[in-house]
Amino acid sequence: WISPQSISGRAEKIYQGQRVASLSDDQVQQIVASRNKIFSDEAAGHLSLVYDETFSPVRKTGASPEIIGRPVFLAQSVGKQGQKLGTVLALLEAEEIARLFEKGFTHPYSKVILSDQKKAQSLFQMTKVNEETKGGSETTVSFNFLLAGKEVGARFFYQEQPQMSILRVLPWLLFGFGGTLTAIAWMYIWSNQNKSRSISKMYLAIEAKNSELSREVGERERLNHTLRKAERENKAIINAIRDVIFEISLSGEILFLNDSWTRLTGFDVGQSEGRNLFDMIHPKDQEEQRKCVSQLIKGLRSAYRVMTSIRTAEGNFRVVEMAVSMIRMDENKNMRVVGSFTDMDERERAEKALSEAERKYRSIWENAASGIYQVTPEGLFLSANPAMARIFGYEGPEYLMREVRNVHQELFVNPRERMKFLRGLDTELGSFQEIFESQAYCRDGKKIWVQESIRPVVDDEKHVLYYEGSLEDITKRKEAEGQLQAAKADSDVANRAKSEFLANMSHELRTPLNSIIGFSEIIRNEVFGPISPRSYLEYARDIHDSGKNLLAIINQILDISRIDAGERELKESLFDLRKVVSVALEIMMPKVTAAELTLIENGIESLPKLVGEEVAVKQMLVNILSNAVKFTPAGGRVTLGGEIDAVGNLRISVSDTGVGLGEDEIQRVMSPFGGVDGRLNKSTSGIGLGLSLVRSLMTLHGGQVEIFSQKGLGTTVTLVFPKERVQS
Repeated sequence: WISPQSISGRAEKIYQGQRVASLSDDQVQQIVASRNKIFSDEAAGHLSLVYDETFSPVRKTGASPEIIGRPVFLAQSVGKQGQKLGTVLALLEAEEIARLFEKGFTHPYSKVILSDQKKAQSLFQMTKVNEETKGGSETTVSFNFLLAGKEVGARFFYQEQPQMSILRVLPWLLFGFGGTLTAIAWMYIWSNQNKSRSISKMYLAIEAKNSELSREVGERERLNHTLRKAERENKAIINAIRDVIFEISLSGEILFLNDSWTRLTGFDVGQSEGRNLFDMIHPKDQEEQRKCVSQLIKGLRSAYRVMTSIRTAEGNFRVVEMAVSMIRMDENKNMRVVGSFTDMDERERAEKALSEAERKYRSIWENAASGIYQVTPEGLFLSANPAMARIFGYEGPEYLMREVRNVHQELFVNPRERMKFLRGLDTELGSFQEIFESQAYCRDGKKIWVQESIRPVVDDEKHVLYYEGSLEDITKRKEAEGQLQAAKADSDVANRAKSEFLANMSHELRTPLNSIIGFSEIIRNEVFGPISPRSYLEYARDIHDSGKNLLAIINQILDISRIDAGERELKESLFDLRKVVSVALEIMMPKVTAAELTLIENGIESLPKLVGEEVAVKQMLVNILSNAVKFTPAGGRVTLGGEIDAVGNLRISVSDTGVGLGEDEIQRVMSPFGGVDGRLNKSTSGIGLGLSLVRSLMTLHGGQVEIFSQKGLGTTVTLVFPKERVQS
């Protein structure tokens, strides 16, 4: 707020040309000159624009852009209750307008409005009207100003400095440069992508070529391998040929020989190649052979064979057949002659051998005892030997083949079985059915038994062409088998009758024997008082011992009879084998001592438990120990041993140093009543039932008896119990 006094004082300063506020000297002079104009409307009581177009423009230098304009004043009188209090004076300088312009110029503003905050009264409004550019660097911008309700037009001129032009276009240059770089980059990327795609295509093409090349290399290697294999096979085949294969040049130089050359001549193949073949031929034939080969080359004659002689390493000449078979051209288009030498001595030997083989085959065919034939699947004879005709009662093979139109239906009693047999052969082509027995009709209608061995002969497609085989008349054998079966049946009946008789007799004998043994034992023990004379005691003892021996024999006979009749069954249990062996040894010790023998035990303490009949096992041990003692001379040894073999079977053996047995005697002692001859056994009792009974009892246990013996060295008898009966 400025009071009238202040206004007048301030005005006086202005009028007096003094500087007020930020007014320039020119502005102060202009104000003084326009004094009346400035205050002419001060009593109006509202905001007024003080503007005088006569004011000279003020050029604002040192700024960019350069601004040219006139100062503009705003004046408003202020009063209260009709009383004038003072005047507000404001100066809007061109510099301030320039700042507004700069905002409008540097920012995309087309209008700038300055308003009163309280009254929302527009104090100043600037609107860009037009913009013109001349010469590229000089620009005129026109604005309309609405100031305190009055519209004022103004133009601003500015000229950009060179550096400003550069700075102005610099963003565009940078943008253009960036765009160019971007375009170049995109072109580079696109080019690289194209190159990458091209490279990828090239890589794929190379890969395809490499794959194709690999396949070609693999195929070539396979072909080379096949070629090398074929060459090896061909070379092996050529070298395996008995004839000499050769290849020579037109002049006769040897280019190739197979290994038969060394066998025929004795010369090494490597040393012979390069020499002239005609020089190896007998001198009298050399010129003729040269002429023949020359005529062959000229086409005057074809392949030929001729007899000649070839030189050997021993200096002799060997008769051969020379065959020149072909003319060929090698890879260098040189003519080559290929031929062969055949050893006539070897051929003659081979022909003789073949003739001899044919003669032998014909002799076998004609003189064979068995019938030999070939027959079609439909039953038609293709061939038959004389024996075939003789078996069926025909005068000769030709009569058999002519009269029999269907072998299967006309010759055999059971055609269905024979056809079934042949169909079985067809499922196993080329195999022999060794045994096929059937009945057949002879020419006179008599039935005979025949046995055949047949095989089918097939073609490349496995179709049966014919059957070939041999046939034998087994009628007599069949009759013998029938007689044997009848005899066996009779023998079985007789054997059963014998067993029943022995069983009955043994029973009848045991009853009185038990009485004799009992009474003799009473007498021997003097149960009813002393016996006199004392010799009677010896008689009673002899009667008792003889009765016991006889009872043992009868019991053995009874056991064998029951086993043969199938009536003997084992009373099995699990028992300690060591105790059974100890009991058997206790029984035998008196006899061992009396015979002045040495008894050796080996491995008895480690014997396992056994599942079987304890009484039968003890009886078997006593029997084989008794035989060992019986047939071993004084001073000898008897050894009892036991062990588990590799498969788990239990082996109990008794060995002695007695007289031993021969092969035929071993078989005899294993049969009932099969005693052996010899000085020792004649002085001892026994009827040859011991080992026979042992074998029968071991069979019931599922085991076996093994005997090893040599004359004068002794015998070893082994009881072999199966591992299923052994308990650890």
